[in-house]
Amino acid sequence: MVTGLLNNAGWNVSHKRVERIWRREGLKVPQRQKKKGRLWLNDGSCVRLRPERPNHVWSYDFV
Repeated sequence: MVTGLLNNAGWNVSHKRVERIWRREGLKVPQRQKKKGRLWLNDGSCVRLRPERPNHVWSYDFV
């Protein structure tokens, strides 16, 4: 996210450079999650449940 903000502001930096600077300054670098394989977010909520058998995964829509 920080890399995107810097790129929008005109700084041409990669995410690896931003992580390197964070580590050098003693800041905690957030862990990267694979986009396709992740099943949860950092707050503990579930993104999706993989089906184990037919009719295993159902969805509800609450308004």
